[in-house]
Amino acid sequence: MPTQNSSPKTFNLADQPWIPVAGEHDLRSLMQIFTGPAPKRLSGNAVDKIVMFRFLLSIVHASSPIPDAAAWRALTPEKIAENARNYLSANRQFFDLYDPERPFLQFPQLKEKIGKIFKDGKKEEIEKSVWTMRVNYSDNQPILSSWQVPYYLSDDEIARFLLRMNCAALASKIFKKDILLSPSRSPEKRANGAPGTLLGTGTYGYLHSYLSGDDLWESLHLNLLTEEDIKKTGAYPEGLGKPFWEEMPTGEYDERAKHYRNSYFGRIFPIDKCVLLTDGGNKVIKTDGIPYASGIDVRDPALTVYEDKNGLSAVKAEVAVRPWRELASLLNFLNSKDDQSPYFLSLGLNHLRETDTKVIRFWVGGVEISNMSGGQQIKQTNDYIESEFLMTLDQLGTQFLQKYKKLMQQLDVCCNSLFQAVNEYFFLLYENPENEKNKKKHQSELPGKLARRAKTQFWEQMESRAQIIIDLAEGSDEDAEKKEFALWRKIVSDIYNEFCPHETARQLAAWVEANPKFNRKKGKNKNGK
Repeated sequence: MPTQNSSPKTFNLADQPWIPVAGEHDLRSLMQIFTGPAPKRLSGNAVDKIVMFRFLLSIVHASSPIPDAAAWRALTPEKIAENARNYLSANRQFFDLYDPERPFLQFPQLKEKIGKIFKDGKKEEIEKSVWTMRVNYSDNQPILSSWQVPYYLSDDEIARFLLRMNCAALASKIFKKDILLSPSRSPEKRANGAPGTLLGTGTYGYLHSYLSGDDLWESLHLNLLTEEDIKKTGAYPEGLGKPFWEEMPTGEYDERAKHYRNSYFGRIFPIDKCVLLTDGGNKVIKTDGIPYASGIDVRDPALTVYEDKNGLSAVKAEVAVRPWRELASLLNFLNSKDDQSPYFLSLGLNHLRETDTKVIRFWVGGVEISNMSGGQQIKQTNDYIESEFLMTLDQLGTQFLQKYKKLMQQLDVCCNSLFQAVNEYFFLLYENPENEKNKKKHQSELPGKLARRAKTQFWEQMESRAQIIIDLAEGSDEDAEKKEFALWRKIVSDIYNEFCPHETARQLAAWVEANPKFNRKKGKNKNGK
């Protein structure tokens, strides 16, 4: 805490280390990120990587104008880094977390709201301590270890906290809905703050897709859209626009907010929350910010959007459905002339086809969330997910997609056979138990639980074979396919044997009858499931 005789607190993102890099012990500042050697990958969970990458992408767009495809090809990763260093050196005043006049990514207008507000006749504090829990925790739970003790964030953690809080926050009651910076508006009537635009609404989060290079500079280059691209999409009425740090909105609905929301900068890095650090960074005020439509409606460049009977939807992040299994959906733009989402992939591949590039990588990630009484939580089986896989550009097309879908259908047959076999085994095993109470319990609970667990284990084992399956879809080696199919069946049999003991006569009879049958389709089995 600064005293009367001390200088004001400062933490400039351009110069101070705050960005975690994979394989490096020390953090990097923005200047160090763009100073060689180029970092390989960002570190952190999937959502933190997404938010930091998109912020860095905004800096590159601000420092390297790219009018068309020719300019994109002429722009090397090394030139991107040089331009970014020059830009940061000339504009470092925009990146101080604690600047008294224009703190980075914050709304100093919230200073007027500090103190207490009246709600239902009661006074309520609007400043909250800046601390975090390592695990889900509520007041009525005992603290069993130091891992559960809350701790205050350091300056580098606060920087990452701000980035995530502004565009990828969970819908919850921590955001004050009673506070508005636009006086002509009234607070929206809802129990929780709006969900983060990059995160997703309701249950499940969005699955993000990006092209990945050999290092971070190349990855940024691959995901740069030209001004010509931005115009052609028709999804960003204000074009490229202006980055938020050069001119922050003064309210949720002012003219700057409207222009930013409709610009490409405003879609790369949405500001759907208003945040202000107070008390030297120890406390924070958090309110709803610029009212965005969902990431689906605004055509976020990283989302795969499709239309179903309920309208527009996006491919979701699900722990049970690992990203590589969604590859056919993510690359569906290869079969469509109308919908080219996600733009990072489709427009990026268009640029790469005009180069000598032979091999491409995709990074796909997100977080699965749960919907709790209109709010959102990461709990129980929810988790962050991410995958990276490699493909050859020449073979990427309709033929690959058709082959890949067939392989996935074969995998689904194996998985469904395992699920039905385990389910049927336990149904047969307890079909005529002497204890009627146990019979009811086993028929309603045990088979389904164990069958789902076996199914999860199957996909976990197949995760390590994702790249092999992709390679099979690109080639035409029938012998290799037969060997792979045989391996899948062996994995199914091994898991079935693990879950279904066959030692007693009763167990053996059920085991033989329920043994996986790979020619049957998904449908009802003997217990009607």
